[in-house]
Amino acid sequence: RSLELKDLEEQENAKWMKQHRIKSQAMSRAVAMRAKAMDPHKSLKEVYQEKLKQHR
Repeated sequence: RSLELKDLEEQENAKWMKQHRIKSQAMSRAVAMRAKAMDPHKSLKEVYQEKLKQHR
């Protein structure tokens, strides 16, 4: 009986950890996208590509 409860608890904990990891990854992606959208600076690669298009 005690073993069953322990196994059930471990399964619930693993499920919670998986959900938490998925939510954390989604949150960090959203934060990164917002930060990039709000930051006026662009990476050198982006600037280079834009300049190439302008001067063609």
